[in-house]
Amino acid sequence: MHSVVETDEIISLRKIWSSLFKVSAPADEQFALWLFRHGANVMNAAMAELATKYQKLGGNMDENYMIRFASSVANRMSREN
Repeated sequence: MHSVVETDEIISLRKIWSSLFKVSAPADEQFALWLFRHGANVMNAAMAELATKYQKLGGNMDENYMIRFASSVANRMSREN
């Protein structure tokens, strides 16, 4: 079970995802994993990079590729911090 704070952060990330992409948002477990490993600030920045990539490709990204890309960006950002 997710904590209340984590649940609020998941809801926030889901809203951001839905506002940026036409692709279905990942499962709550994916957002929870990202938050656990990287935190909300890193994930907000990772989604911003994902949005840039998504736009450059004209929205031609499937959900799995988007998850992998966001994870890769978040991993890189976490290593740099």
